[in-house]
Amino acid sequence: MSNLFNPENKAWNFIAKIADVFCISILWVACSLPVVTAGAATAALYRFSLHLVNDTEDMVFRGFFKAFKASFKKATLVWLIQAAVGLFLGYDCFLAWHYYTASGGMGAMLVLAVICCAALIFIMLSLYLYPLLVTFDFGIKKLFRDSMILSLGNLWHTVTILLIWAAAAVGIFYFSGAFFLFVGLAVFFSSYFVRAVFLKYAEEEEG
Repeated sequence: MSNLFNPENKAWNFIAKIADVFCISILWVACSLPVVTAGAATAALYRFSLHLVNDTEDMVFRGFFKAFKASFKKATLVWLIQAAVGLFLGYDCFLAWHYYTASGGMGAMLVLAVICCAALIFIMLSLYLYPLLVTFDFGIKKLFRDSMILSLGNLWHTVTILLIWAAAAVGIFYFSGAFFLFVGLAVFFSSYFVRAVFLKYAEEEEG
């Protein structure tokens, strides 16, 4: 019974982490409101979450804004590229779908399949962009290239992370007012799998 109230108890430790995720999610949505700063806010959210899963977390406010400031320029550029490519692929998917529904031919189906595959690959690599950005001092080109390598080279982890985000999307659909919390939880839980991928490559380099 005494262990139940022990601050070192794993259950209490996990609850404390969820409380930190709630606080950091509020900071994330507040700092994302100007839109252009969403990349830096997301980078800070990932950095804090990765520290949480590694049990090396800093104070919530200090840790978040320290990461926000440190990665602002690079994260903003990554976000602008990500948004531009995402809009381009989204619009292409929209056009391809209408082309397919209008003609229904094999050619239209092939075009739709190719564009959807390209969009899926881009979504997959996006799952690793910000974790890589806040963990390694890579250039923009290497960030995108290595994100693609990690996403395709670790499909089971990538699919699991996609499922986490799918679950978050369902939560957002039914409880849209708490969307920021579902985003924070998705980043937090996916950070466990991102860390596993990073550790795998770290062990290979040491070996």
